[in-house]
Amino acid sequence: MSGAAGSEKDILSEDASSNPYAPPGANVADPPDVVVSARPGTVDWALRLLWAAVALGGVFMLFNPSTLKSATAAILVRAIGLLFLTPLVWLTWKIAARRNWARVTWIVVTVMGTLFVLRSPQRVIHLSLLGQANFMLQTGLQWTTVTLLLTPSARRWFKPSIPSA
Repeated sequence: MSGAAGSEKDILSEDASSNPYAPPGANVADPPDVVVSARPGTVDWALRLLWAAVALGGVFMLFNPSTLKSATAAILVRAIGLLFLTPLVWLTWKIAARRNWARVTWIVVTVMGTLFVLRSPQRVIHLSLLGQANFMLQTGLQWTTVTLLLTPSARRWFKPSIPSA
């Protein structure tokens, strides 16, 4: 009996490299997720461009010459147009607050809006010169923002952090 206890003691005291039943020496655990807390520059630029798009849209809606005969109708159309900026403002705030769903929503809305315009290009052709310039500038801002929000650093920043166990 003492021989068996002695051999067990010998196995436990052996060097791990000579014990065939010892666990591997390499780290086999998954590396911890890197939590990125500082907002990357690409997201900062995307937010600047989104705020510029909101401001540009608001200025365009307020100061674009109206073709409507009634002043009341022109004011109503402008008010409704400004209300359409509200979701863009809200999405921009949510993107700044690190909400990935807002980033994805913005990307989907931009893609769908572009597909809508490509399906009916005559809508852009019939705009005034100022309207066409605004459209081109807004489209450029939106697609630049989409590109910035799809960069690896932006995707990492929006990735939800896993709390430590």
